Amino acid sequence: MKKQVILIAACFLLLAGGIIFSITQLNILSVFASFSHYKDSEMKNEGRDFTMVALGDSLSYGVGNSGNSGYVGKVEKRLEGHLKKEITVKDYGVPDDTSTQLLKRMQSKQLKSSISQADMIFLNVGMNDYLNSLLLSKSKPKEADQIIQKALLIYQHNLMVSFKKIREENPKAHIYMVGIYNPFPNRTDKLQESKLIHEWNRMAVKVISRQKNTTFVSVEDVFTGKNKQVYFSDELHPNKKGYTLIGNQVYNRLKLN
Repeated sequence: MKKQVILIAACFLLLAGGIIFSITQLNILSVFASFSHYKDSEMKNEGRDFTMVALGDSLSYGVGNSGNSGYVGKVEKRLEGHLKKEITVKDYGVPDDTSTQLLKRMQSKQLKSSISQADMIFLNVGMNDYLNSLLLSKSKPKEADQIIQKALLIYQHNLMVSFKKIREENPKAHIYMVGIYNPFPNRTDKLQESKLIHEWNRMAVKVISRQKNTTFVSVEDVFTGKNKQVYFSDELHPNKKGYTLIGNQVYNRLKLN
């Protein structure tokens, strides 16, 4: 009897350990959190007329916006008024995601299913690729150029694979890729960083030029000349007003009938 109890306890610990490991590796908690923004909207629109799917990082998730809707929520509201329909939004944005992490998450059956049902797809990724490479290059100044170029090539590859995977699930929906923005709009001591942001966006445009039914939305200079304290919630993330600026930029590029 005692051996059975020990065996059961050991199995339970093994199972619990496996669950914790999975959560750590797959960033499941962040993914679950990303679903919560639009839970009410999805329930409300069960017999949906139009579905938007958002993939990306904190820009899609809406970090810095008290309503946690990011630019996606701003576009949703304006698009509902234009289409005269209720829109189902499925937001898979995960804060801190890089393009490599996005590719891993795109293996999810739930995400694939959502992509296949989408009428419109938004993708924003690259800011964290850029920031990570920037930090690494500053810690190794002698290798800075090589680090940046390697990161750019990885980003290019990941974008190409991401579009391929999206099209495998949904060949028809229009894809809108939102570029990365300059969080240092008026700082002359950040000119080098601004130049690198431009390089990241140029790489995204290069990849998109080979895609069908895909539009690049530039938000690189959306905060130029703006007071950072008015439009940002912290050093990197916009606030509600900042997301409204980005949302307007995205909405104005939509291909609407």
